[in-house]
Amino acid sequence: MPALLVVLPATAQDYEKVLTAAKRRDYATAFKEWRPLAEPMVHYSYRTTDDVFAKMRRYALASADARRRDGVKGGLGAATRRSTLSFLRAYFLQAGLLDGQRGFVAAVFKSQETFWRYLAAGWEKPS
Repeated sequence: MPALLVVLPATAQDYEKVLTAAKRRDYATAFKEWRPLAEPMVHYSYRTTDDVFAKMRRYALASADARRRDGVKGGLGAATRRSTLSFLRAYFLQAGLLDGQRGFVAAVFKSQETFWRYLAAGWEKPS
């Protein structure tokens, strides 16, 4: 998987230009400066699949600990049900399918994190 990048088209300095122009009531300039700030930003949360696995593990274990403390039961049944619902929500309801293969992989990763979270909450003994 290639390294993923964050593309930031605007800076805080650009935002300051918008504010300055708006305070002067120079709305034409403010709009002209603001327009690039409104463009979509390409953002990837992970650089590699190793980053995904590490974050997934951290989130799953932290959430499992919190669930155990709150008395929420987990286990294989809950893990299977919740992870299936998590995939369906991410892929269909949150429109991951519009992102093609990347959307599918993101939905699978979310589903896996949910599976491990609920399994660990009921499977492992608290330390």
